[in-house]
Amino acid sequence: MNYKQIYSKAKAESGYLYDEDCIRIYIASSADNPVAANILSSFREEIDKLNVEARMITAGSFGYYDLEPIVEIQKPGRPAVLYHNITPETASGLVKDYLLGENPRAELALCSTGAGRIPDILNIVELPLFNLQCRIALRNCGYIDPHSIDHYILCGKGYSGLARALQSEQEDIIQELKGAGLRGRNGAGNFTAEKWQICQPRGMF
Repeated sequence: MNYKQIYSKAKAESGYLYDEDCIRIYIASSADNPVAANILSSFREEIDKLNVEARMITAGSFGYYDLEPIVEIQKPGRPAVLYHNITPETASGLVKDYLLGENPRAELALCSTGAGRIPDILNIVELPLFNLQCRIALRNCGYIDPHSIDHYILCGKGYSGLARALQSEQEDIIQELKGAGLRGRNGAGNFTAEKWQICQPRGMF
């Protein structure tokens, strides 16, 4: 199976991540937070009871432990809303008030993301907590289920670099590393491309 087939399989099984008509509930928390599992149970119980169609995604930590568990609700046609310090009780209320109704519970919200505004809820770009940083390596924190390889492949472009490298010539990869300016972390900070080039003639690359 090649990478294109692997990606297609992941998309077929987890395509809801990009389905604009799908309600998605992300529960982001550190692994040792005992409340997160109870929140997931509360959401599932209420969703099943009220017959709401929604996907629940248990994600890793968002990176803000004092605000966790953080819940993000993506509702079709509305900006996504992030809620902080959620409890099982407030989780149950959000299903009734926001998923079934039109009350986004602004008093529980941290911010909204995406285009559009929700009254009484700040957009994420207005919060110094978020707008003073540009996440690169951590951009998927809180959005990928660490137990799902499909999420890694679809959202994090997992293994795409490896697939590209396996189809490239050795010299092309070294030139790519040169252009990137990647350095080692052994203290000297030597360029990775130079080290790989030294190894290449010996068949170690």
